[in-house]
Amino acid sequence: MPKVTVLLPVYNGEAFLEEAVNSVLRQSFRDFELLIMDDGSTDNTLSVAGRFKDPRIRLEKRQHDFIGNLNEGIRLAQGKYIARMDADDIMHTERLRVQVGVMEKNPEIAVCGSWMKNFGEGIVPGVVRSFNGEISFPLLQLLKGNILFHPTILLRKSFITRNRIRYEDYPCAEDYKLYLEIARHGGNFYVEPQVLLFYRNSALQVTYCKREKMEETSRRIGM
Repeated sequence: MPKVTVLLPVYNGEAFLEEAVNSVLRQSFRDFELLIMDDGSTDNTLSVAGRFKDPRIRLEKRQHDFIGNLNEGIRLAQGKYIARMDADDIMHTERLRVQVGVMEKNPEIAVCGSWMKNFGEGIVPGVVRSFNGEISFPLLQLLKGNILFHPTILLRKSFITRNRIRYEDYPCAEDYKLYLEIARHGGNFYVEPQVLLFYRNSALQVTYCKREKMEETSRRIGM
């Protein structure tokens, strides 16, 4: 079994999927599988994904159900750890090596995130930071707001499955709800203080297209 499952859901991601997949395949840490969950794409996403012949890639085709397919991806993941990745972002070549190292040395850590760097249209590229190292009182911090960047996280699968934690139907804030449930079950959080992901800004992203919905859902979680 691979040490890590890279869980990459994609919906109509033909424009950037190849670059994202290549960044995973270039990882210095080699003991992984890449699980591409096609979320009912209607463009050429499947054609792009099908070009890759690396045996570590698994392509699963599903109907459009983003949160349901995230949970299906967790169920199908064979790795000890699950690394989230979006279809328009780029991994630093050392991402998996660094985050797996943190988790192996600290078995009490349930989630390891990192800093990231923005790039793309309409912005000045820059490093986006959050915490540095282990987060004290994570539930208290989360009650103030989201503290992790979703496409940077590495999850300990045994913690998720043992506590029956799943992504829930909180549109555009399903990651925030996931972290709250992990914290409520006593999970510890760690943020690696270096850039391990390059986050693409695009007018097609959830952050831009559904900002009001995301804010509304986040307020509902915090109630």
